Amino acid sequence: MWSVKKEEDCDSVQKSSGSFVSEPEESVEVSDVIGGYGPWQRDIFVLLFLASIPSAWHNLQMTFMAPSGVEFWCAQPSHLNMSIHEWRNRSSPPEHFGLDSRCYVSPFWRMQSNATVQENDLLKCTVWEYDDSFYPSTIIDEWDLVCDREWLISFSVSIYNVGYLVAVLVFGQLSDSVGRRPTLLFSYVMNVAAGFLSAFAPSFAMFAILRFFTAVGGAGFYTVSFVILIEMVSPAYRSMVGVAINFGWCLAFISLPGVAWIIRDWFWLQLAVTLPKLLFISVFW
Repeated sequence: MWSVKKEEDCDSVQKSSGSFVSEPEESVEVSDVIGGYGPWQRDIFVLLFLASIPSAWHNLQMTFMAPSGVEFWCAQPSHLNMSIHEWRNRSSPPEHFGLDSRCYVSPFWRMQSNATVQENDLLKCTVWEYDDSFYPSTIIDEWDLVCDREWLISFSVSIYNVGYLVAVLVFGQLSDSVGRRPTLLFSYVMNVAAGFLSAFAPSFAMFAILRFFTAVGGAGFYTVSFVILIEMVSPAYRSMVGVAINFGWCLAFISLPGVAWIIRDWFWLQLAVTLPKLLFISVFW
């Protein structure tokens, strides 16, 4: 910024082409005005720290929504009246075929006649039953993500990671263009909206798409939060707040197993890690 000073300060003014031109004023750090780290910075830090916890829950929740070790087997035809144990013993293909007995079933007429089962007699399962004694509901049984569809679980995780990459590349530039606060609010609302709608996804494809936008919003929120924290304190405190904000993620990773132990249904777990964020939207607004 340039300005013309009073006549008594004319020793700092140079005469050029019949006009007075002042020297540039020294820039002032914002932290010199508001302080390096005070109550205002502390309150903003605590708010962003707490808001980061439910956002970080989304990163780990697939471990509990699609847990390993879920027991399943080919569904028994409705006209049969066998116990689960009997059905699984009689329908499973012989072990020497080297096939996953949960994905193939012996034909019914072979079971009735006790005839020798040939490998080309086996049928691929299209419907499964699941053990819900520990997990009442997971996305595995919601969309039958087993056998030939098991790879979709890893695919959804990859889609989520792609969302993180997109957010890191986009939201830094976006916050420079439109401002920190609007970008922070936009990313947080996206994270909350996509996370909430994920619980009501009618198909796995829609669930994966919503997971992508959940990641974009969550990573965007973290990126802008980090920039805000670094900019609002003096250089002496930047390392401290830059490291401390990540403890919110650590706390999230420690606490989520407890939340998932209490809430074992994937639908309610999805809502449980999303709805607490509504408390912060009004504050950011």
